[in-house]
Amino acid sequence: MRFVGALGGGDPSVRGSKEATPRSVRTRRRARALREALRDGAQVVRRSRKVSLASYESAERRVLNGAPQGAACWIERADGRVLLVAPQSPRGPGLTWETPGGGGRRGESARQTVRREVHEETGGRLRGLRLWKLFDEELISPDGRRLRWLFFQYRARWASGRPAPGSPREIRRVRWFRRLPARMAFREDWIGAAGYVRGPIRASAGSARGSTRKGRGRGLASPRSTRGAASP
Repeated sequence: MRFVGALGGGDPSVRGSKEATPRSVRTRRRARALREALRDGAQVVRRSRKVSLASYESAERRVLNGAPQGAACWIERADGRVLLVAPQSPRGPGLTWETPGGGGRRGESARQTVRREVHEETGGRLRGLRLWKLFDEELISPDGRRLRWLFFQYRARWASGRPAPGSPREIRRVRWFRRLPARMAFREDWIGAAGYVRGPIRASAGSARGSTRKGRGRGLASPRSTRGAASP
C-alpha cells in the first residue's frame, strides 16, 4: 500500500482506530530502532523536512496508532540493475519513479513492512535484505506542526521471477534501470546505494529530486507525472 493517501486508503491497522499509542511507548520504539541501526552498521540520518498536509496527517495517524515508520528498498539483480516502480500518483511534480516501499502497519517491524510492500507492488521476493540507512526525521506540516518519523532504507537482491505491478490501482509500471532516472523521488537519498550485487550503477544526466529534465542513456524512462507535493 502506498504511503501517500493512507488516510483514505485500505490499511485496516490505521483507518478507523481510535486508541493512540502512548508517547512513552513511541519513544522506546524509536530508541530501539536507533540502537539496532547502529548495531547493524547502518547510517543514521537526522533531518527536518517539510511535507504536505495530507502526508503529515497520514504519518501522524500511523504514529498515534502504533505504526511509526515507513520503509523502502533498493533492489538489485545479478547484472547490477535496480528495480523501480512508477506509482499511479507520483510523489511530486516531475517525479515518476521511486523505490518500492510504503508505510508500516500496527505491530509490523520495518523488515516486515518492506517485504510486504515489495511483494504488494512488484509481486517479488527479496533475499539478502540489509538495512542501509535509517532516517530519524522531524516532519513539518504547512501549519507548523512537528512529528517524529522513522524511515528505513534497505538494500536487497531480487530473488527470482519477472516483476510486475502487484496492484494496478497503485502501481502503473515496474522496470529495471541501468542508470538512475532524473525523475526519481528521493533520488539523492539513494546515491551510493548501488553496487550491492556488483559494480556501481550510474546516475543519469539531470538534477536530483524534482527535476523535470529527461534522463539520458540506456535504461532510462521519463513518463509524464501527475501528482503534487512530496511525502514521507
